[in-house]
Amino acid sequence: MKADFEIIPAIDLIDGQCVRLTEGDYAQKKVYNRNPLDVALKFEGIDYKAYGFVG
Repeated sequence: MKADFEIIPAIDLIDGQCVRLTEGDYAQKKVYNRNPLDVALKFEGIDYKAYGFVG
């Protein structure tokens, strides 16, 4: 079965670090990796064709 949509992983960046925001609140950011390249390389083996970097 072919999907009608495509999932594109996104990496959110603040000050060059990968973060998660609680409900979009910058005061509640959690840094989960200090090196965006490390995170992007984890996606490499999954064969995604596109990546989103949000900064």
